[in-house]
Amino acid sequence: MILPVGTDRRLRRLPVINTALIVVNLLLALYTLVIRPLQHETPLNQYMLLPVDPHWYQFFTYQFLHHNWEHVLWNVLFLFVFGNSLEDRLGRTAYLAFYLSGGVIAGLGQMAMGDDVHVLGASGAVSAVAGAYFALFPLSRVVITFLFIYFFEVPAMIIIVVFFALHVGTQMFGGSGVAYLAHTCGALVGFAVALGLLYWRVLPREVYDFMSLADRWNRRRQMRSATRGGQSPWLADAGTTADPAESTSRVDVMRRAIDKALADRDPDRALDTYERLLADHPAQVMSRDSQFDLANHAMQHARHGTAATAYELFIKAYPDDPQADEVRVMLGLVYARYLDRPDAARPHLERAVDRLDDEKHHQLAAQLLKEISDTLK
Repeated sequence: MILPVGTDRRLRRLPVINTALIVVNLLLALYTLVIRPLQHETPLNQYMLLPVDPHWYQFFTYQFLHHNWEHVLWNVLFLFVFGNSLEDRLGRTAYLAFYLSGGVIAGLGQMAMGDDVHVLGASGAVSAVAGAYFALFPLSRVVITFLFIYFFEVPAMIIIVVFFALHVGTQMFGGSGVAYLAHTCGALVGFAVALGLLYWRVLPREVYDFMSLADRWNRRRQMRSATRGGQSPWLADAGTTADPAESTSRVDVMRRAIDKALADRDPDRALDTYERLLADHPAQVMSRDSQFDLANHAMQHARHGTAATAYELFIKAYPDDPQADEVRVMLGLVYARYLDRPDAARPHLERAVDRLDDEKHHQLAAQLLKEISDTLK
């Protein structure tokens, strides 16, 4: 059997909400399928979604009931694979609201079919999670196992597109009593909501999210169109031919090499590649996690110039990140103690010291500001 078992996304915090959702689904499955088998004539019937006579609470309770163990185990597996990273990106409260809302909208979509069958299961909400994951992390790698003997990685977009296509095809050509339309609605809504969050900048953009990839594809298309006549839009010499997409391609190759090195737990190779990338393209910033790891690794290995650049780019790209003020403290530390640039350190430290809740970083920022004041007297 081939199963997805994880992704290459590194988490910043423990996925409390997603873990709780998995546990609740498993405990309720144990109760309804083993301790008290789920029968239509039992009182549990009122907690399914009944399209002919729906009650508001059923749009939430139906999400935690399942037909059988195969149903619940597939749902919690997909929730584990894709939900952890989504909670990490959205935050705990927003993720819980997103998950439950995805299930509600999926239920409404299934009701629109006019069927009078009872609807139950977390599949609609899980499909919304998968759709949002596709929008936010399309090029992340999903770890697949064959009989837990052989493991390999596949781009997330392939797994999710195949998953979506199977459900659409089943809906079009007839299913076996399964609420496939709920799955389809959930996936589409999850994808659309995540794109909206990126478009309106509610979520910070990353270089490999779906919208950024679409922007780069559009720029390449425009570049190729501009140079089709053998003229580079950047060169004054009208007779000089160039393919601006070639430079973009080299950047993408180096960025993928950096991500692969980090995924392979080889930060030295990743940092070496990033320094070469910065030499030609000084404004290049990686995804939030990769940028943070590269900056910290440079700091730990006394590559202070690279560390300062990486921290600066992190703050510029992710100014509202929960750890941005801690990054400002580290940047102030690099400037003040290692690069002899106290004037560059001061504004970062002054901003951080007024906003930090973490006592350790607050004390460090205050100490560095005092050192800078003593130095500049």
